[in-house]
Amino acid sequence: MIRTHWMNALMLFTVIIFAPLAFATVPSTINYQGYLKDSAGAPVNGAISVRFSLYSSNPARSNPVWQETKDISASNGIYSTQLGSATPISTPFDVPYWLEVKVEGDAEMALQELSSVPYARRAQTSDSVADGSVSDAKITGPISDSKLTSNIARLNAPQTFNGNQTFGSPVTFLDTVTFGSTFTSAVKFGSKGPVTFETTPTFTSTTPFMVLESTRVINLNADLLDGQDSGFFLSASNIYTGTLPSDRLSGSYTGITGVGTLSSLAVSGNASIGGTLSCTTPKTKYYNVTAAAFTSATSATTYSGNWMLRYITAPAGTQNLIASLNLPHGAVLSSASCRINDSSAAYDIVIGLLNIVTSTWICGPASSSGSTGIQSLTTSPCGFATIDNINSSYAMRMFNDTACGSACSIYACTVTYTVTELP
Repeated sequence: MIRTHWMNALMLFTVIIFAPLAFATVPSTINYQGYLKDSAGAPVNGAISVRFSLYSSNPARSNPVWQETKDISASNGIYSTQLGSATPISTPFDVPYWLEVKVEGDAEMALQELSSVPYARRAQTSDSVADGSVSDAKITGPISDSKLTSNIARLNAPQTFNGNQTFGSPVTFLDTVTFGSTFTSAVKFGSKGPVTFETTPTFTSTTPFMVLESTRVINLNADLLDGQDSGFFLSASNIYTGTLPSDRLSGSYTGITGVGTLSSLAVSGNASIGGTLSCTTPKTKYYNVTAAAFTSATSATTYSGNWMLRYITAPAGTQNLIASLNLPHGAVLSSASCRINDSSAAYDIVIGLLNIVTSTWICGPASSSGSTGIQSLTTSPCGFATIDNINSSYAMRMFNDTACGSACSIYACTVTYTVTELP
């Protein structure tokens, strides 16, 4: 068992001072010394674990306001440590406090009441500060209303100023204000309440008079606005640059030029667009091809059918039906799909989207090989091919590899594509 005997001369809550009290800041730790001896009364030497705790009540020992455990080194029983070096002490020291020391597995020792320290005696001078001795540089943060005398103006309450007043420039008033007749500095009015002049005011300041108000102020010199008052700018035709809000674009307007973005546009009557009308997000479109649009690819091929379907009648062997496409220039192809009827697994119907100039497949081909009945053949994806109507032309192509006649027929096709530029 280790016992601790406090050495009153060394119990440095009356802190040992080794230098003058001219520090920039008050130290955040407390120097503490004690004396340890074992159960036989011999002084302790070497490292030992000690727990220090602060309590704001005595004798109750619950919920310490601060606590830290650290290893200390004792020499001939004497040890020294800095309280707060392991766990910072944030206690305000505004009420009496007691210190408790516990050595390793021993029971807690008797509580020791803290006494004043030199730094606390120095802080006592804050209760006797002389009037007028605190400078502006020493004050930070807001000052409560209770600390101000009645003759000091409040910024958050109605004010009355009698006689001539001088204000810095500019001054902003956020609520209802009534003024006298003469100003010698710039005044800036907010929009939370009306401004009333007791008499016609005279503004002698060389800085501008600013009015932050949504309604028109008549007889206000507006030389800095091209010599026009606020009513001039109520007409959109008098605004030459900048952006108009959407609620200002109702009605009829002509001569709108430049590049811009509209979330929605409703046009009644004719509209002339000199540039490109485009979508910020690609729009998906569909191009339908009916059975009646399919014709023979060569003069040797004959076909039959009606408005609903087409099929090849002669000659035997691989024959073609094609349907010309008129897709918009710049369209990006997504897929091509055709509704067909293959009556036998022995037959094979092939469909696809063809570049006629280069004789190459743009979408497809897709085949009905191995499947029978009425079905949809889809050529997807199309590799994001882009329609070039300047250098190419396009068609849907359908062919079969045997003379299956009406057993191999096509009903209709749909081409899916996206566009950003609108026709």
